[in-house]
Amino acid sequence: MKKTLITSGIIFMLFFGQNSLFAQFTVSYHSSSLPKAGFGYDFNEKFGAELRLYTNVIFDDFTPELMVKYNFISNDQFDFYSGLGGVINSLDGIFIPIGFQFRPIESFKQFSIHAEIAPLWDFNDSFIFLGSWGFRYKFKKKFAVKVAD
Repeated sequence: MKKTLITSGIIFMLFFGQNSLFAQFTVSYHSSSLPKAGFGYDFNEKFGAELRLYTNVIFDDFTPELMVKYNFISNDQFDFYSGLGGVINSLDGIFIPIGFQFRPIESFKQFSIHAEIAPLWDFNDSFIFLGSWGFRYKFKKKFAVKVAD
């Protein structure tokens, strides 16, 4: 299951990466009873992926999750997205993130505040309804990585 999830994420990144001219990296923090740090990769204005690592856990409970997202609404101030993700270790399952982010500072568009809910189907336990809020920083385009000609 773990190898399948990681392989699927890499294939998805490569496939959608070929359809865009630039990719941008993001970092984020998700505050909740299960806090997470995230490292994201936006393929274009609509598609992106994020690897999140649960924080405040002992090493044996180190829990990564990988999600892909699609921005249904995206403009200069606001994004509304949903997607699909998987999580392994302390929780083993799939989830559907539904969230939004807004950029409150007109002169600092790289910074955003986000909120997300995510129903999670844990294969070992039951249904869990996750919720979080936090901050995200998107690196400027001059630091973007070119992924296709």
